[in-house]
Amino acid sequence: MKIKIPKNVELKTLDNQIQFGCKSGFCGQCKSNLISGTVELIQTPIAILGTGETLACCCKSNSSIVIEQR
Repeated sequence: MKIKIPKNVELKTLDNQIQFGCKSGFCGQCKSNLISGTVELIQTPIAILGTGETLACCCKSNSSIVIEQR
């Protein structure tokens, strides 16, 4: 499911739209594909990320974004 998120939102506050586990960058449950837009890391994730992936618990939207949770 694709999720549209406005600019300047800490993604870990979106509990009703994104599934989270640890919210600390460790478990990878919130791993998502960044479809469009840009994000800023607000903490360094421990989970391994592939190209175009982000952890919702570790970032803030720098622009309007679209993500798709895995």
